[in-house]
Parts: sequence; C-alpha cells; structure tokens
Amino acid sequence: MADVAVSLDNNWGALFIFGIITSALWGAGSVQVYLYYDSFWKTDTRWLKTLVFVTWALDTVHQALYVKTLYSVLVSHFGDLGFLLYNSKDTVICNLFTAIICVLVQGFYIIRIWILSKRNYIFTVTCSVLSIAQLTMTIIYFGKSIGIEFAVEIETIVAIARAVTSISAVTDSVIAASMVFLLMRSRTGFAQTDSLVQRIVIYTMGTGLTTGICEITSFILAFASPTTFFYIAFFLALPKLYLNSMMTSLNSRKGARSRSRSNTSELSSSSLRGAQTFPVNVQFMSIGESGTVSNVKANSNADDIELGNVPQAIEKSYRHNLPKVHSLDVTRPYAAR
Repeated sequence: MADVAVSLDNNWGALFIFGIITSALWGAGSVQVYLYYDSFWKTDTRWLKTLVFVTWALDTVHQALYVKTLYSVLVSHFGDLGFLLYNSKDTVICNLFTAIICVLVQGFYIIRIWILSKRNYIFTVTCSVLSIAQLTMTIIYFGKSIGIEFAVEIETIVAIARAVTSISAVTDSVIAASMVFLLMRSRTGFAQTDSLVQRIVIYTMGTGLTTGICEITSFILAFASPTTFFYIAFFLALPKLYLNSMMTSLNSRKGARSRSRSNTSELSSSSLRGAQTFPVNVQFMSIGESGTVSNVKANSNADDIELGNVPQAIEKSYRHNLPKVHSLDVTRPYAAR
C-alpha cells in the first residue's frame, strides 16, 4: 500500500497539482486574448488575429484533454488501482497539441527575427531548423507513446523525452538571444527610443526565461526521476507559457504606444514654445503588428505619428507654421538644417 501511495504522489499527484496551475495559466491567457482583440481588432492584420485565435483554441483543447484525464482517474475510476496501470491516451494526445502550439508561437517570434534582422537568413534559418527539429522529435515521442499500453513502459522512451526538452530549451534560448541581440543593435542613442527598446528587451528576456526554465526543469527531471510523471507535468505546462508569452508581447504594444504619444506631444509643445523656427531631426520608434521594433525616419506631424502606424516617406508641415520634421540624423538629433 505504501508503494501505491508513493506512486500516486509522484505520478498522478504531480499531474493533479499542475492541472490546477495550468488551469490558472489558461485563464490568464484567455484574458490576454480578450484584451488583445479589444485593443487591436481594427489595426492588426487578419493573419495575426487568426494566429492568436488558433493558438488559443488549441490551448483550450489541450487543457480540456488534461482535465478529462484527471477526471477519469480521480472521479470516473476513483479507487480503481488497476486503471492507473494503463497509459492515458488523452495525456499522450496532449503532447501532440503541445508540439503544435510551440511551433506556432516560435514561428511568430521567428517572423519577428526575420523583420528585425532585415531578412538575415543566418538568424532566421538557424531558429527555424531548431524549431522544426523540436516539432519532429515531439511527433516521434507522440508516435512511440501512443502505442504504449501500460504506464510503466513510458520509461522505455524517456530518452526521446530528454531529447525533446533539451532541443526545446536550446530553441527558446537561441530565439530569445537573437531577439535581444537584434533589439540592442537597433539602439540609436536617442533617449526615448532606447528606453522603449530596453523595455522590449526586458519583456523578451522574461518570456524566454519562463519557457526555458520550464523546459530545463523537465529535462533535469527526465534524468533524475524517469519513472515518475514530474517531467511530463512540466512539459504539459508549456503550451500555457507559450500562449501567455506571445500575448504579453502583443499586448505590451498598447502601453508602448501611449508612452510614444506622450513623448511626441512633449516634442510638439516644446516646438510651440520655442523662439527659433528651424527644422528638427527627430527619430521615432515603430512597433509593428507582430511586435517588432524598427527605427523610422518620421516625416510627419505629431498628430500623425503613432506606434505601429507611422507614415513612411511622407513629409508634412506642422500646423500653425511649425517647422517641418526632416529625416533622422542620429549624430545630431537637434541640429539645424
């Protein structure tokens, strides 16, 4: 009886605890999805809105399967110790949904890298190959585990689980490091722009660390406790972390836009108060629909300049005979023409 109790604690006990955690994370992700559509429904493109919905829908199915697994063990077959001997097919299917969600979110970040790097193939191809390798290994793990009848036999494919979690950790680390490098490279010396870049770098590092730590923990537990479900529990939490990571990245643009508008208003007010009327070279930060950041040569009045909607190659005059805003001169941000 003691052995059975230990088995329940280390296996279904771990899945039960993470079932509660993943339910909370699913709720947080759902709220973020609602806030995203409320803020960006009219501005973001159809493909991005579709990506958000598909990722959330897959994560919802993933959570439903997870809850169904726990319900079967803890309610439908309560006290049936023989049922615990069998491998849960619902949990196995969850692994497939995990793979799809991971590759979708990683694809979103790879597109950002493609844009940030100005179509650099080295960054993009490296991250893409790692993401595809992760997907491939997870599908292999799914194919092997779906044919296993008894739970104890899962230990025979734990080596594949280790490969999956290790590749996942490397992939997320490379993607996060690439984005941080490219963002830091986009700094210009203009205080307001660099401050915004710094905030996005912090977001990127935070979200990358969250998924990375979860994957590394799963990898370590696959070595330390291969006969338990601890490493499986951490792996099943990944879809929620990926969804929340992507939604945090997308929704953070709203606050960045507000700060940019405030900075632009201050610039306009200072121009009104100034005694001299000479052209000013100003740089603005553009945050696109995918959350990418680019430095834009803004030739427009302050009312037109918004993050993610900066007019390009258009030169307008400020109202009330204010000076024109000419293209960026990073070395002389306030120099007269």
